[in-house]
Amino acid sequence: DGNQTRDFISVHDVAQANLLAATLDTFAWGEIYQVATGQSMTLNGVLDALASVSPQPLQRSYEAPRTGDIVHSSGSSDKLQRLGWRPTVPLADGLAELVRPAAS
Repeated sequence: DGNQTRDFISVHDVAQANLLAATLDTFAWGEIYQVATGQSMTLNGVLDALASVSPQPLQRSYEAPRTGDIVHSSGSSDKLQRLGWRPTVPLADGLAELVRPAAS
């Protein structure tokens, strides 16, 4: 139904987190660091944001959930943020950047 939530993040923010991990002396190898915004958004919300930057109308199609599907999911990048990383690209901006080349 599109009301499932996920923590969507820009590929640019993920790349910055990886660059930080590769260059910091204080980075703890073997530790797990979540790269996340800490904000969940519904799939419908993402489609709304995508529709707002898309030159063409979007059609939505929903299927029944599968056994084991996670309804709500979010991440916490607190550990990574203590090393100085922060997500900087708003979802709408990241989506607009993806749509722009495809529209030309």
